[in-house]
Amino acid sequence: MLAALACAVATVSRNARAAFRFNDDGWEGTSEMLDLAKQAAGPSRIRIAAAIEYDQLRPEDRLLILHPTVRLDRVQLSRFLLAGGRAALLDDYGEGASLLEHFQMRRVPAPLRPAMMLRDNSQLAVAVPAESATSATQRSRHPLVASVDQLVTNHPTGVAHKGLTPLLIIPANGEPDVTLAVTGVIASGNAPAAGAGGRLLVMGDPSAVINLMLRYPGNRRFASGLVEYLMERTPPGPPGTLFLLSNDFAQRGVFGGRGSVDGWVESEVNSVRQLTSDWHRHGIPSWLAGALAGALALAVALWAMASLTQPFGRTPPRYAGSLPLVAQGGPAGRAAVLAAPTTHKGLAALELKSAVQEGMAHASDMQPGAASEALLRELGLRGALQPGSYAMLRRLTSELKRVESRVLSARPTRVTQARLRKWHRAAMQLLQEMSERTGRHW
Repeated sequence: MLAALACAVATVSRNARAAFRFNDDGWEGTSEMLDLAKQAAGPSRIRIAAAIEYDQLRPEDRLLILHPTVRLDRVQLSRFLLAGGRAALLDDYGEGASLLEHFQMRRVPAPLRPAMMLRDNSQLAVAVPAESATSATQRSRHPLVASVDQLVTNHPTGVAHKGLTPLLIIPANGEPDVTLAVTGVIASGNAPAAGAGGRLLVMGDPSAVINLMLRYPGNRRFASGLVEYLMERTPPGPPGTLFLLSNDFAQRGVFGGRGSVDGWVESEVNSVRQLTSDWHRHGIPSWLAGALAGALALAVALWAMASLTQPFGRTPPRYAGSLPLVAQGGPAGRAAVLAAPTTHKGLAALELKSAVQEGMAHASDMQPGAASEALLRELGLRGALQPGSYAMLRRLTSELKRVESRVLSARPTRVTQARLRKWHRAAMQLLQEMSERTGRHW
């Protein structure tokens, strides 16, 4: 039982990996599409590629891309198409959505109730060629699908477009028909248009050309017509190569930019973008993961070694340490508290007010607790200050008293360092003058 299950899982995994591969002859492979291409264009003009080398791509070359699992380089593909190249993108749920947006297209769901389907399965809807009226009685098809009557799809998506030529549509019952495949001429900018230039074909079902689906005549005729459409040369010119790409492939170089500094820079930027995109999808390579793990382990080991070998100095006991000034009492502790950066300047102003009050009381031979007005009046009677100094003392005591009232009432008080220095200079000047004129020294 386990052996059978392992074989089944291995088979499914191998088939899943081989889906859309041109060298796989399984039912999900596209080896028959490769044979049709060789029959239509010749083996020498067909090449299965693992990368798009934009710097080696020529305008006469062609690209057939099935179900890309990498983000397509919209800038380089646009340059290739503008130069006259042709490309076909067959994608339903791959990474081709960004390219569709670049060319003003988007994916839409297939009809829920297709008019025709295989085995009553709406996921196997039948598409028919789109027809346009050339006159009141005649209708025409695009040459690519001229010989196609019906095409069987396999879980398709539709393509919403503006101004493109529809190739195949999926008729629906009770809902709008959905366009399955379109083509357009890339003449300028990023919008398909009419005129000379490269051509872009978009189809919402790469499964329509796998080996299993090419047993239906309409699918086989469409695959042959697709190769002939891509390899068509208008106007006639040198033969090009049809590059076949599917699933995961690399993108390198700059179209038409070989040999220029700008082209080299753009090529390097594209390489980095491709590398980061691959890491985002598949994770970082095993060698890089191992290198990062080793570097992290080495860093942890060095940190641990440094921590273990770090010498530690002796820490003296707290009872033997010196007591900070702010924790001491007396004048030293008080001065340390007032001088601390975090102490509000208002407390220093209050300390200055107390010193001025004490000096006024000493000069007037009164008690320090006397009112400021009484002290000022006594100083005036004794002539302890000149008239200008007396007015300065009155202003100083008034300003310091205002600060005291705001601090005591817990109101916001703003005292700047410059103002505190100004008050201190005035106080020292006034106390010195009072001491000299009264003869009462400190």
